[in-house]
Amino acid sequence: MYGEANEAAVPVVPRVPWRTILVTLVATRLLIALVGVLAYAWFEKGPHFHPKASAWSLFRNWDANWYLDLVQNGYFHTATKSNVVIFPLYPGLMKLLTLAGVGAEVSGYLVSNLALLGACAFLWRIAWLETGSAGTATRAVQVLLLGPVSFFFSIVYSESLFLLGATGALYAARTRSWLAAGLWGAVAAHTRSIGFALVVPLLWEYLRVHGLIPLLRTPRRWIGLAACLLPLAGTALYLGYMMIKFGDPLVYFAAQEHWSRKFSYFGSLFARISFVGLSLFYKVWFTSAVLGSFALLLLGVGVRLRDTYLIFGLTFCFIYISSHSVEAFPRYASVVFPFYLVVALALKRAPVLTIPVLALSTALLVFSTTLFVAGYWFT
Repeated sequence: MYGEANEAAVPVVPRVPWRTILVTLVATRLLIALVGVLAYAWFEKGPHFHPKASAWSLFRNWDANWYLDLVQNGYFHTATKSNVVIFPLYPGLMKLLTLAGVGAEVSGYLVSNLALLGACAFLWRIAWLETGSAGTATRAVQVLLLGPVSFFFSIVYSESLFLLGATGALYAARTRSWLAAGLWGAVAAHTRSIGFALVVPLLWEYLRVHGLIPLLRTPRRWIGLAACLLPLAGTALYLGYMMIKFGDPLVYFAAQEHWSRKFSYFGSLFARISFVGLSLFYKVWFTSAVLGSFALLLLGVGVRLRDTYLIFGLTFCFIYISSHSVEAFPRYASVVFPFYLVVALALKRAPVLTIPVLALSTALLVFSTTLFVAGYWFT
């Protein structure tokens, strides 16, 4: 591994342009809300459409219902139905707000969008560290907020909270604040099941900085190494709670069967019944998401993105495509924040493509938002 001799001192990151980020966030969220209203009022409804009681409920589809039910009724697990696949931090924060008198749906919107704002700030700092350019860092945030499925970051879903934990962990690691990196990683791991995998890029970055041989010779540095393992503690904490509540710490894995999730060889992903039986649109949509993700990682090599972020992307993508189904892959891939760094770096090299790329991404965002609100299969 590299070792400290090959690592330059971490530069001081300038002040985050909060006003620019906030304006961009609000503008893109207003766009999403407008598209949602128009889709609900005028777009042809899909087979999963249900009338909504209020404007707050326009985006109350699919997993959002599970989160809201969990906040109101807690965890349950039966032979035919279970919600224990949902990790507790996001619904737990929603529950705290409801105890203060905030409605469940409103609390979900608050947690999601505040977490998104924090994630944007961390992404900006990371992008600045990698490029030294405030403009490129801001571009990375724009790419995130205009991502094809970025509406998930602002509704009652846990993606934005996970993104906050993941970006916080990698930024802390990049600035050599190892305890903070581990704690942010634990936040992510207590939000979504895949959070444990953050130990891979965190350990890589730690060894990249300190080197394996010097690390073995210096026991005091093992504390930082141990901090990088804290995401595992976030997962273990939840499994321990499952042991207390249901008498089985592995009930989570049994519950995955209800959600058609299990580990399987990624090479046969597109040969499964779950994929072959899909309509042409969904075949194209999911295939494009998977292939596009790996194409972005290859592009990341081309633009010389830091290897820690490439390892982050590879680790998460391989886990996602090994879960037996491509369903929800676009949403899962949306939290792989190195993608936004890659696009921003590529646009820095080819600025003439900025408007076409952002326009295409915005069009996909409008399209996916419309499908979600209008009741089509879009999880």
